[in-house]
Amino acid sequence: GAGAAGGGGGGEESVATRVVRLPLSIANAAALVILLGLAMLGAVFLYKMGTRQRCACRLCVGEYEIRGKVASGGFGRVFAVRRVSDGAELVLKQVPVEDINDANEAQVEAKDLRSLHHPRIVRYEDDFMHFVPPSSPGADARLYVCIVMEKCEGDLRSVIETVRQADDTDASEDARGDEMIPEEDVVKYLVELEEALRHCHKSGIVHRDIKPQNVFVDGNDDVRLGDFGLCRKVEGKRFAETTYTEAGTDTYKAPETILGGRRDARHSDQWGVGLLLWELTTRTLAYERDEAIGAQLLQSPASLAAIIAEVPEVYSHALRRLIERLLHPDPARRPSADDVLRLKFLRTAVRHERRALHRHRREQRAS
Repeated sequence: GAGAAGGGGGGEESVATRVVRLPLSIANAAALVILLGLAMLGAVFLYKMGTRQRCACRLCVGEYEIRGKVASGGFGRVFAVRRVSDGAELVLKQVPVEDINDANEAQVEAKDLRSLHHPRIVRYEDDFMHFVPPSSPGADARLYVCIVMEKCEGDLRSVIETVRQADDTDASEDARGDEMIPEEDVVKYLVELEEALRHCHKSGIVHRDIKPQNVFVDGNDDVRLGDFGLCRKVEGKRFAETTYTEAGTDTYKAPETILGGRRDARHSDQWGVGLLLWELTTRTLAYERDEAIGAQLLQSPASLAAIIAEVPEVYSHALRRLIERLLHPDPARRPSADDVLRLKFLRTAVRHERRALHRHRREQRAS
């Protein structure tokens, strides 16, 4: 037994000898060195974050002054802030991240958003990491990605709620239920939103969470598409390979998103536009329904007719038909942003919007 273990004579090689003789190519060695280096960097980063006494980000050093909390939830926290250097009133969103990899990914997405320069997209001003030290010995430090963006006056959800409140407080019993968002306004919001999505999709970015709360309205009642918290940069514009797992708010998920898998993500954005139009015209927020429309259409595609029937007939046949096409259960049958902007009944609104965009760009160049 001892002789066999010692590898004497013609016996088997020891385990140690076999390990030493394993082939180690240059490529394998380089990969191992890189892996060890990354592990060490991650460990050093976590150690520093866990032992630092205070954060030195742009918020903590006083470049931004918090004016108050706007909202909070699972997505993080949103604050109204003032930029000290020029007094600009902005919004700062703090997104919690688990580790440095999540933080890096979030910052990459934030930088993609900062490159989206368009009058109908919320302007992203800055991004940085914010660190909160452990509150007690043994507790974990907390890490946030902070995204600073322009401040808007309201959103399309508030537009819907304002119309409903006006309807509820109408003194005339006969007039109750008659308060509507005029088709002219609905069409204006639609064209501005599709111009924003057209620019996103051409830039290889999909939003994946179109809903009234994420479509902001500025002081001129113009649309600003924002809250790209679930957006994704599609490398090489290979939209068909975008995975839908966990994308979007449940109530607003398109049928194909509920099913999961890999689809053209632009179709999901267009579904969101259709559902938003349905909400604007019915004055009903999608989450108020007993069943999500996407889930309902998965179970019964024929129910689309009943869903469209809820849109009051005061709206044109062309608009009602567009909503029906955008909400089609088959994503390939939905019109793209370009398709929508070429529709005949939108021609006047598109022409007006293009003039406004041209005027905005001219003013930007002049300044």
